[in-house]
Amino acid sequence: MAKAFTVSCPNCGAGLQTDPRNTLTHQVSCQYCGTLVTMVPAAARKRTALGVPPVPTGPNVVLLDKPEVPKGQAVGFAITIGLAALLPMVIGLFAVVANSGIFSELNSRFNPNLFPLECETGREVVIRKRNETRTDAFVFASTACTIRIVDSKLSGPYIVKEGTGVKIIVENSELRVSKAVFQGGNNSRIELRKGSKVYEDDAVFDGAQHSKLTIVGSVVESKGSIFKSESFGEVNLKEKSRLKAAKHVLAGANSKLTVDNSEVVLGSSLVREGTDYFTVDASNGSTIQSEAIAIVGGSYGTVRLSDSKLTGMTGAVDMGRGTVSLLEGATISSRQDAVRMGDYGKVEVGQKARIESGAVAIRVGGHSDVSINGGMIKGIKAAIMADDYTTVRLRRATVTGVKDIKGRYSKVIED
Repeated sequence: MAKAFTVSCPNCGAGLQTDPRNTLTHQVSCQYCGTLVTMVPAAARKRTALGVPPVPTGPNVVLLDKPEVPKGQAVGFAITIGLAALLPMVIGLFAVVANSGIFSELNSRFNPNLFPLECETGREVVIRKRNETRTDAFVFASTACTIRIVDSKLSGPYIVKEGTGVKIIVENSELRVSKAVFQGGNNSRIELRKGSKVYEDDAVFDGAQHSKLTIVGSVVESKGSIFKSESFGEVNLKEKSRLKAAKHVLAGANSKLTVDNSEVVLGSSLVREGTDYFTVDASNGSTIQSEAIAIVGGSYGTVRLSDSKLTGMTGAVDMGRGTVSLLEGATISSRQDAVRMGDYGKVEVGQKARIESGAVAIRVGGHSDVSINGGMIKGIKAAIMADDYTTVRLRRATVTGVKDIKGRYSKVIED
């Protein structure tokens, strides 16, 4: 059985395998850089001499073996034979160098023709040690492909376009984007690691629904939003990450933000106004602060804080039916009403947690449930204001301010 042999990709130097039994001109895709390389065996060149269409030419064409030497060129043939004797050693040395990644490293640093890359279905593309600016995307992706950006600085309107289920991993890199990091299909992922930084003018995701942004020890600063459209997406921050956005972070039902030992700074509401069924979960010394109302949501939202702070200049939480839960060490504060909820609202304040307001600390509609268990509530105008059919439970609670709970069938239970 004939064994496949390896030649180098003319674009990046990576190894390409081909079957020596194939006597027809054919194409092979480089698994590293995605270049489509045309292989031309000697038999194909012989057929060309007999009148078949000409041999392809160009930078991505590889002649697999030398054509026969015409008579009268004995000297040249002898030299070729001599070089052939050294060929195994040269190939061996080349293979060692190619496998070491030196060629791909050289390509990723100096080849100006690398971009734009095409990431085929299920494949992976690596961008390493590049400092580039483009007027379009760096990568055009297919379904379920992975793009790794390592030790690079990229600037342009887009980083990746197209594709569904795309995964973008950014390590120790800086991205400056005028439109979106990813513009494409649903169920896509972006992971920022190892001190990466993203500065964008519009959005991180454009058009991608049910997608996820994970920020680990990294920074994202947006002059716009994180999700441009109704995304139903998820954002996770951890390991002292920082997210700064002029507009909303979450948009669409079932959106979720998780903040662990990290910081979120907002120019407006964290949630796009009217969004239902969202979740905000902050823990481990995290902070969320806004120059406006920090969270303006629809109904069925959940805000859960543990050893973290939520602050809004003109309000901290303002939503319809939903739940606000403060576990040990959590704080919500605002110069205006701190927590404002509609009917069927639920507010829980646990041990060493507190809500402070320059106006009303907790304001809820009818049929609501407020429970202060070892926590502290302070409001300059009022500590708690509640409408009809509301129950307020105070157990070892510290309440500073008026308790205006005069609605029909409302009651206060104190331990």
